[in-house]
Amino acid sequence: MSLVLPIPAGENTLLVTENDLGRGFNIENGVNAKKSEVFICEKGDIKSTTPSTDLNSLTLIRDNESLKSALNVGGELSLSYGLISGKVMGNYIDTSTSSNDRMTFLFTRRIVNKIVELDYHAKPSEGISQINNIDSLRSEYGLYYISKIEYGAVLDLKITLESSDQETMNQLKGELEGSITIGLFSVSVKAHIDKEETKKSSKIRVTSSVLSSGCKLLDRTDVKNFDDAMKVIELFRVDPDRLVPVRMEVSPIPSRIVPILSIDAISLDHYKTKLSQIGSFYWEFQQMIIQLDAYKKIISPLLSDEELAIYLMNLFTNVAKKITSLEEIQNSIIKFIQSSMQNILNSEIPCSDAIISQIKVDAQQMIGSIFTETDRGRWIGPTINKIPTYKGTYKFNNGSKYEGFCLDGKCHGKGTLTYFDGNIDQIKTIEGIWENDNVSFPSKITYIGGKIEEILDKKSLLIWRNRLKKKISDSLEFSDFSNSNEFIYNYYVNVDLIKDENFKDNFYKDSLLSLSERQRFNYLLLGLVETGKTTMIELFINVLCGQIDNPKQLRSISLEQKRVAGQSKTKNVCRYNIEYHSQNTWMFGITLIDTPGLIDSGDSNKDYQRNNSIISMICLERVDCIGYVINGDLSKRKTNESSKSLSSVLSILPDEAFECLSTIISFCDDKNQAIQVRNESHNDIKDKPAIFMDNPWSQHPGNKFKHGEEKTEPGILLKGSARNDITNELKNRMKDKTTIVQNFFIDRIRSKSSFKLGGPKSFLFSNLNTKVNGVAFFEDKDGKNITTTNNEQNQSNWSLSNKFSLTNDICFIVGSVFSSIKLSLEESDILIRFTFEISKPPLGDVNKGADGFAFVIQSNDENSLGTLGEGIGYHSIPKKDGCVAVEFDTHMNDGESNSNHISIQGCSEDNYLSSLNKYSLFSVQPSFSMVDGLKHMVEIKFNQKQTNLSVSIDNVNLLNNIHVPGLVGLKQAYFGFTSATGSEHSKHSIINCEIIKLQRNDTN
Repeated sequence: MSLVLPIPAGENTLLVTENDLGRGFNIENGVNAKKSEVFICEKGDIKSTTPSTDLNSLTLIRDNESLKSALNVGGELSLSYGLISGKVMGNYIDTSTSSNDRMTFLFTRRIVNKIVELDYHAKPSEGISQINNIDSLRSEYGLYYISKIEYGAVLDLKITLESSDQETMNQLKGELEGSITIGLFSVSVKAHIDKEETKKSSKIRVTSSVLSSGCKLLDRTDVKNFDDAMKVIELFRVDPDRLVPVRMEVSPIPSRIVPILSIDAISLDHYKTKLSQIGSFYWEFQQMIIQLDAYKKIISPLLSDEELAIYLMNLFTNVAKKITSLEEIQNSIIKFIQSSMQNILNSEIPCSDAIISQIKVDAQQMIGSIFTETDRGRWIGPTINKIPTYKGTYKFNNGSKYEGFCLDGKCHGKGTLTYFDGNIDQIKTIEGIWENDNVSFPSKITYIGGKIEEILDKKSLLIWRNRLKKKISDSLEFSDFSNSNEFIYNYYVNVDLIKDENFKDNFYKDSLLSLSERQRFNYLLLGLVETGKTTMIELFINVLCGQIDNPKQLRSISLEQKRVAGQSKTKNVCRYNIEYHSQNTWMFGITLIDTPGLIDSGDSNKDYQRNNSIISMICLERVDCIGYVINGDLSKRKTNESSKSLSSVLSILPDEAFECLSTIISFCDDKNQAIQVRNESHNDIKDKPAIFMDNPWSQHPGNKFKHGEEKTEPGILLKGSARNDITNELKNRMKDKTTIVQNFFIDRIRSKSSFKLGGPKSFLFSNLNTKVNGVAFFEDKDGKNITTTNNEQNQSNWSLSNKFSLTNDICFIVGSVFSSIKLSLEESDILIRFTFEISKPPLGDVNKGADGFAFVIQSNDENSLGTLGEGIGYHSIPKKDGCVAVEFDTHMNDGESNSNHISIQGCSEDNYLSSLNKYSLFSVQPSFSMVDGLKHMVEIKFNQKQTNLSVSIDNVNLLNNIHVPGLVGLKQAYFGFTSATGSEHSKHSIINCEIIKLQRNDTN
């Protein structure tokens, strides 16, 4: 079957002439497509006709597929022909495909008035009949020959319509969608332009570009508006003296002149099918490269602008790296298709539809041509590792919309935030300057109702921020500073306005004097599920804020998630900061930390991992007291539960933590019962400070709000509610409890005990405390992908995993897993212990396994992800404060001596981690193959004082005390792993990775 190849306007890439009739054509070689003569073209063998055909079409360019349809290209020929080369396709496609505020149309016209065609019975060349194998035929002649050439004139006119008026664009889309002629198009657009002329803003902006050949000369430089574009179409005429090839036809070389073609027709058809598929793949990669390159050219001149450079520098670098990565994949496709026919038939194509789709999405999200879903909402704009940057539109999950500049995923720079309807602050919009998601100055706030407030300087900004606090009472205000990692609630106590003199004269003054230079007391609550931690927090807030006159006024429970039976009310760490002010001056603070409930599942290892994850979520450098809460209701307790959980927690925390331990026996007001409960729970806590009580308000029969029958603003209850039970009984009980709580806190503050949290003694990688990037995933016990970190069942049955795969056994993918928090490199040496497993290639498989994995210490962020293939997923990660990679390389690349080595890699001169051999600090070859499909245990020791690394595998020391300059002075970093594959591939898995802090004299 013959293939028709359109020739683009503006450039005859293959320099096709009438003399090329009968020449061989290689569809998989875009540079040297024309081959040796298949037929001897004598004058009598060429048939010439003079038809008159005029075809035109108008296409809305939504994506690459609609462009392919408009230009009539695809299949095998899209691989080789110059039409898809960057030089030519750059004239057709850029980042201006259609979007919400833009419509791009391509008008094509092809006039043919001469056809030359080779007679099928022309005499074959002498050498072709002697070819005896397909590879030789393809190399010298190709599998096709040029059988027909059509001459005439071509015109391609691209017209882009843009408007910020969404209503106007919606009307245009409704009128211009579907099949439409250039005449109707002209009438519709002109009508809208005339209508928009009467408006002061939101005009339709028209841009166009023209490519033409074979016609009378056109002044293409003077196309400045819509009328000029229409005039080009009107003036387009064929010039008989300037005819150009418009289309050509290539036909399969017949088997009658090359007998080898008839030997195995089935294999030949399969071979051609593969060529067609690869051609389609090549097209997709080329479009991505062209779009990325066009975007790079757009932002390149903007880098000289200092204000824009902070947004664009990393984006520009990442776009350039993505182009390089795609070009590498393209080259692997070319190498594959230029291999022997036998290899093409027997080997898998080095990419797949799924991989291409994902790479395309990543590229389009990088330049902002499609939206990106984040944990905050939907971003329409450029991204770096799927994190919003530069300028775009953010549609947040709560219904708000931000239009403007973003940096590292946060509103930063000039922008406008349109608030969701019904927001508590009654704000309509904030327009102005933002700084890390916070309003800065100058800015203009427009309230619902029309009131406008301007923030012009730091003073007016501070006044506005303070006014955002929610007034709870005359002496107390509340603000919510929660973020994606932690719930943070601030209570501002104006001590001067509190009426309770006992609170001011005793608790406040004693606390202020006892804290002295510390200025803050950090109190951490831990306990099993359903022990009443959150209920106690609620009581503490009321007491410590001096609000005991109306105990129903503050409710911490309404701030935390509702509890399902058997689960903790608290899903994340919740921080309650109580800030004490007097005479308009901040005096000191008390921070209460509520944590998710511990569990006793019967599996000590599983419980240890959960407790470890909870401790790692606490964002405090110092803890002054631990309150371990034990349920005093004997009917709800299980034997030894509290004891085992407390032992598990203490094994994670520093030894000094035991000195800061206190106990709270909840749901209990009987002293003897409380002592019994405490003594049964843990033998070592009998002499520890303790309080035992219930929360009178939470237990009181008049408190029906606890059942969820009333709804108020978070953290605030309506004062004077009809259900307030302020009987003398309740008042007296609350007064007694207030004295107990205040005295307890004063005693703990006076003790001056504290310990540095600094993270747990060890950090065990799991799906709960890490960030998974790229294609990496955690596996359950059946090897299935764990897609969530919190299931909705009873917490004792949650999905927890310590095994993750960085890549599957697929080509051209990349993945990474990093700790979700920075881990300390100070004060102690560190042991990193893990097991790795790299899949073994099937027997006889040409794939040798690639490209390996790396253990990485880096200070950039937990989302870090490097390049494909030899980049092993870490190459190009920014150095920032410091970094290093210990790579386990299973593929020999340029400059490397073997395909099985371990290397400690440093940074390039550009301050990026580099996988290039010249940046290796030291490397070694293990005695076994790392792609043997077996599990191997690795230990990496970090000497903090000397900044040295040592590496051993299966108890064999391979690298000893290698100095790492990139870690000098680094105090905190993200620990993790990266991996990538190229044209060759393996599955790379990590099992039970633990980061352990060592004492200086610890040799085990």
